[in-house]
Amino acid sequence: MLVIAHRGANREALENSRSAYEKAIEGGSDSIELDARLSKDGKVFVLHDESLAYSVGISGKISQLSSQELTTLKLKNGEAIPLLENVLNDFLPQVAFVVELKGPSLALAKHVAEIVQNVKYKEKVTLASFHPQPILYLKHDYPHLRRGYTWSPFDHFVSPVSFNSPQIALRECRTNIIYPRHDLITPAFMDQAKHRGWEVFPWVPKAIDDFQLHKEMNLWSYLRELAIDGLCTNRPRELRQWLNI
Repeated sequence: MLVIAHRGANREALENSRSAYEKAIEGGSDSIELDARLSKDGKVFVLHDESLAYSVGISGKISQLSSQELTTLKLKNGEAIPLLENVLNDFLPQVAFVVELKGPSLALAKHVAEIVQNVKYKEKVTLASFHPQPILYLKHDYPHLRRGYTWSPFDHFVSPVSFNSPQIALRECRTNIIYPRHDLITPAFMDQAKHRGWEVFPWVPKAIDDFQLHKEMNLWSYLRELAIDGLCTNRPRELRQWLNI
């Protein structure tokens, strides 16, 4: 079971910061999930929210500022807002990456794909989205890159029938890699996944990461028994230690 650090080690350092990635690697993560967004002039920065309020502490949106303007800003921990290209070049191959494409923008998908296909060890990078449009675009224009579909009961952008059937959703998105919200994983789901050859990597939302550790360990036990491929977790260090027991 692979350990995927959700936005880096977000409980040990500010999410999607260089420090969070370093902590994730130090804690034994196999992979890091991060979020990609476009600046006004088409540069790819790593930030979960469109708003700069949470991570930077100012009003404004990342899409409204140029890359030059964004590089003058600092995250709340004093670090620069990361550029995706720099993150991949600095941390590959010691850790793999899941790059979440925020929104349905094909321009974002293209810019990210151009970066990924030009980095060394691009096979260690998976591009994922809640939206089928960028995944299908990548399938057509960048078929050699790994692509995954992110599945959640609150963020469903495939057709309604597809949302209720992961089989149809993955067929629509032309991929066999799925990132379901953790509470969508059932024995029946995993039976289907094994039968159809899916790669399954559940994720735990940061917003509900108020689980006490013993409750989270119960979740880990349940998911490991179902033989998931990996877990995108807000506690990567603790999960690695638990797996090593």
